[in-house]
Amino acid sequence: MPNNRQFKIDPSAVKVDGALYHYPFLQLAEATLAVNISGIAIHFIDLCADVFNDRMNHPRLTAPQKMYLIDTLAMVNKEMNRLRKLFFEAVDTSREAITAEQTVSDELLNNVSASSRGLAITARELVDKLYPLCGLIAASTETEINRAWRDLHTASQHALLTFSS
Repeated sequence: MPNNRQFKIDPSAVKVDGALYHYPFLQLAEATLAVNISGIAIHFIDLCADVFNDRMNHPRLTAPQKMYLIDTLAMVNKEMNRLRKLFFEAVDTSREAITAEQTVSDELLNNVSASSRGLAITARELVDKLYPLCGLIAASTETEINRAWRDLHTASQHALLTFSS
């Protein structure tokens, strides 16, 4: 490669400090992906609530079907909030350890990994539980809800989050 197309960083000249620079890359990557995936899932869930509200006016929807939509949406929101709480607790605990000691135990890192993977996988599963209840609007590529569904399924394909362990 020609000299004008390369560079060399002198490791002794580069000095970075701060907890983030001591945080293990694997857990940083897992947590970053999981929080983004859960954010997309929350966006989908919010859009789903709007779709469900519109569907409540459909004359062929029975009272038990309406209750099923309401109950399923409530369950999904409750589970997402529960998993996000566990995830943020794991990340915060590991961040506090690395800030105080510039190191973090394997136990805390394993907890970050498990909660990241659990959040990402379950977020996708919960969205997939809601998707067929939205009707054809969710399948229309011109809608925001379909875009959120596609974004979630694209982001959740990352190899780091494919398996729960």
